[in-house]
Amino acid sequence: MLLTNTGLRKESTPEDVAPSEMVIPTSGINPLFGEAEFPPKVRALTIEEIHVIKETRGDAAVGAKEAGFDALELQAVEGNLLVRFTSPFANRRKDEYGGALKNQTRLLVEAVANIKGRVGKDFPLICRIAGIDLVP
Repeated sequence: MLLTNTGLRKESTPEDVAPSEMVIPTSGINPLFGEAEFPPKVRALTIEEIHVIKETRGDAAVGAKEAGFDALELQAVEGNLLVRFTSPFANRRKDEYGGALKNQTRLLVEAVANIKGRVGKDFPLICRIAGIDLVP
């Protein structure tokens, strides 16, 4: 059983996806992982899945603009998928989305470009990027 941030217990541990397949430590990173009966298995995303993620960020941005929002904030913080790509701890890929810093930031840069291309240059986009990710 997994204790979620709402305090509810789930019957099973969901699949986790990330830049790279890895075993998430059950201590020293996120206390919720220590509550998991079976720690989440982290599956590496395929290139096709990465492209879908980039496109869905653009879809969401268009929807927010059409709904009347004045600006958007794209977050790459607190262990979310975008920040995992920028982290050498989580991103051990050997393709165009891993290795050099330029490649590790590629998904974030592509997502920003996709959003700006779809909502326009004049629509404000804030990109919140973690200054520290609290992992080794």
